[in-house]
Amino acid sequence: MDNDDDLVVVGEQRQNLPHARFHCLNHKFIKVRKTGGVKRQPTHILTTFCSSLVARLLLVPHPLQANPTSIHNKKYCDQCFCYVCDKKVTECTNWGRHYAADDSSATWRRLREEKMRGGTR
Repeated sequence: MDNDDDLVVVGEQRQNLPHARFHCLNHKFIKVRKTGGVKRQPTHILTTFCSSLVARLLLVPHPLQANPTSIHNKKYCDQCFCYVCDKKVTECTNWGRHYAADDSSATWRRLREEKMRGGTR
């Protein structure tokens, strides 16, 4: 090594520092977005019935069937914090709902701001 005053990095150690759940490196966060769009109006009552039946049978999960995204996003490491409560996940009293929170959603940001001002959600 020469006598320069340069910094030489010879290795690195990964540290698991406190972080919001959606930034967890141990459990990837899957963002869930509500789909928007314009619904076309059916032209006949039978079309309405058939569309409804198909949606119920094929598109809507059974109430007892777990959503794979929600199961995955509910996982956390010992350094994960609830974005809404700004507490460790283990201290969040509403993790069953807050697990989906991230800072890209105006709704979650609003709930976080309310909580920081002393709200109870």
